[in-house]
Amino acid sequence: MKAYDEFEACLLHRSDELNDCVYVSLIALAKLCETLNKSLVENLCYRALLNDILDRACSKAYRHAASYYRKLLSLDKQIDDYRGKPDTMR
Repeated sequence: MKAYDEFEACLLHRSDELNDCVYVSLIALAKLCETLNKSLVENLCYRALLNDILDRACSKAYRHAASYYRKLLSLDKQIDDYRGKPDTMR
């Protein structure tokens, strides 16, 4: 578990870089975080995915964006401490 906690700490420290990740990597990372119960990092992954779709105004992906938004709403209920990360979308 200590390694997973270090993994989480590293991702939280470098969370700004999630915006530069490839879609497939972010989805895989979000799913891994879900299995590890790392809700905050999972939240940040889905937030990066949603922001990318909205920033690109990619209407073909809006269905995915809606799914990510619903996931974010669900995750928000699980997160007590955002550890200095914004608790809302930009």
